[in-house]
This record gives sequence, structure tokens and C-alpha cells, in this order.
Amino acid sequence: DPGACACYMGAQAYWLLGQPDTALAIAREGLVLAETIAHPFTLETALAMNALLHLDREEPELALQRIEAVEALAAGQRMGFAIEPQILRGAVMTAQSASADAVLCLRDALTRPRAVRLRPYGLLKLAEALLQQGKHEEALNTIAEALNVQQQTEQRRWEPELYRLQGIALSELNQLAPATRAFEVAMRIASNQQAKAYEP
Repeated sequence: DPGACACYMGAQAYWLLGQPDTALAIAREGLVLAETIAHPFTLETALAMNALLHLDREEPELALQRIEAVEALAAGQRMGFAIEPQILRGAVMTAQSASADAVLCLRDALTRPRAVRLRPYGLLKLAEALLQQGKHEEALNTIAEALNVQQQTEQRRWEPELYRLQGIALSELNQLAPATRAFEVAMRIASNQQAKAYEP
């Protein structure tokens, strides 16, 4: 449904612009609309995008509720997923610092065909989980892969965060000059994108 789509995509835009409460209000409006029209594919996508917003807002428990609703809806309607829920589930685990489980979940999710839409995000969360485990070199390799995917697909939404995590990994490896450059790139990209959510 175009109305529900406008709401959940608008919510993502407002969150990036640094207006998380407006984003949440619009996302809820889209979810209510999706529930009202009772179109399964629209509702599934609205729930998944709501989960993504709750993850951005650092609300993993609410995100998990939405993910479970997506999975129940898909099972009940015998339909596939528009957005791979295991990527979102792995992001919840990362947010809850269950890094070992997150790494396993995300690696599995990223092998699935439906992972294409959120592949840069899945790689971002995998890198974050690897950093939690102190696996800095693996995290850097994952970030490099994500940046390459973004270059190929033009999905640049998470680019500032990828460079921020790159800076953290390099700092932990005592590569301070490259780390500083990575942080500077992250801030420049966030500023150019007007993505206040990613600015310090």
C-alpha cells in the first residue's frame, strides 16, 4: 500500500534527520494503516521496517516483538519475507551484547537470498558483534565487504556508521592515524547526508 510505504519510509527519513519521536509517530501511523487494510505483504513490510526503526532507537525488545510478528504473519499466510528477519534478529542480539549468538545468526542470515535488501546493514551489525568479541581484524574485513557492497548497490544509508566502526576497530589495533581519518570520513559523510542521527 502506498500510504503505509510512505509512512515507514518517511519514518526512516525522520530518524536519520535526528527526529526519532516524529519517526516513531509516523511509523506507528503506517503500521495502523497496514493493519486496517489487512494486506499481508504490506503489513509484513511495515512490521519489519518498524523493527528496524526500534533497532535504530536502541529498543531491541520492541524490535524483537515486531520480528516475531513478521515471522508469525509469514507462517500464517504461507508467504516469504520481503526483508530477511534473521538479519533483524541478529541485530537485536548485537544490541543486547549477545555477540557470539549474533555472529552465528548474522552469518547464516547473510547467506540467504532474501538478505540482499539489507545486506549492508547485516554486515554492519556483524562487524559490530565482532568488535564486541574483540575480533578487530575480522570486523575490518567485514566493514570492507560492506563498503564494497554499498559501492556496487548505491545503498549508502549506513556508510557513516561503517566508517565509525572502522575507526573503532583501527583504534583498538593502535592504528591511530588511520582511525582518525575513518572518524573524519564518518562525520563528513553524515554531514553531507544531513544524517544527524549519525553525527556525534
